[in-house]
Amino acid sequence: MSVANETPTWTLKAKNLVFSYHGPKGAQDDRALDGADLEIKSGEIVGLVGVNGAGKTTLLHALSGVLKHDSGIIQMSPDVGEGLRHRISLMPERVKWDGDRSVSTILRRFARLRSVELDLEEMLGIVGLLGRRANAIGTLSQGMQQRLSLSVALLGWPDLVLLDEPMNGLDPVGQQALVDLLHDLKERGGSFLVSSHRLRELQTMADRFIVLDAGRVVAEGDLETLIRTMKTKRTLRISLPPTEMLPSDLERIVAESMGSGAEIIESDEGMVRIAVNQESDEKRQAELVTGLVKARTPPSRVVLEEIDLAELLDAARRNGGEEE
Repeated sequence: MSVANETPTWTLKAKNLVFSYHGPKGAQDDRALDGADLEIKSGEIVGLVGVNGAGKTTLLHALSGVLKHDSGIIQMSPDVGEGLRHRISLMPERVKWDGDRSVSTILRRFARLRSVELDLEEMLGIVGLLGRRANAIGTLSQGMQQRLSLSVALLGWPDLVLLDEPMNGLDPVGQQALVDLLHDLKERGGSFLVSSHRLRELQTMADRFIVLDAGRVVAEGDLETLIRTMKTKRTLRISLPPTEMLPSDLERIVAESMGSGAEIIESDEGMVRIAVNQESDEKRQAELVTGLVKARTPPSRVVLEEIDLAELLDAARRNGGEEE
């Protein structure tokens, strides 16, 4: 990545990556990557999602060269002769910065270690640490420490920066600040692969997602593509005034408006949750509201709930089982 020159286009491909953690002699190896395939292009922010233990950190470490994969191929084209270690940088999960050295001192020290040029004013300004340049790193908040970790990862302006669970430990304000910062860096030519075990954390950040499960990529695409291709159901939440009783023919109203695939999964005083197919658009939702109004139970609110990672993984595993 470069903030000064025109950003080159490139493609990173990983094919059939395998990596196992080897235990004591006689113990079974723990296969963390089991034939993972992925492709990332310049100019993207890609979300890498999966439950804890899915292999996200191992994959990031393999891509960055921290770990040597057992088999498979990692290549970036065009090959400019620098080697992947100089083109891909890693921001580890929750680096703990401690001590009385200043932010400026740390950045200068890492720049020397990596033998890269550093425009200190530019870097501090980009990551929002210009006013903290003289602060001791041990006094920084978690959000400011994340900014320092990101600035270290940006040294030398690598083509791709890998961020391992960067939202961990951040409050909602800090999370949004990080999202805004990455979007700004993308506009400057940056490309990022960001991992999380919470899909919701990445929804406003990522252009598309790679879903990792048991060391394999089981799905990828933007959120709407994932929902459509994996036939994932969405949950429609209907709020009713507390004084209103649910209509006795609620199932019929739901079936006629939302289609035969809709299913009432929860109903209580003042609230109904319905699992609906992904093609259940606003027109169908309007038909449902009309049906409830005719039944004299007008809803006060109708919301399509955000999809979560568990639902995506369930759909991916189910579809995988059907293909087999």
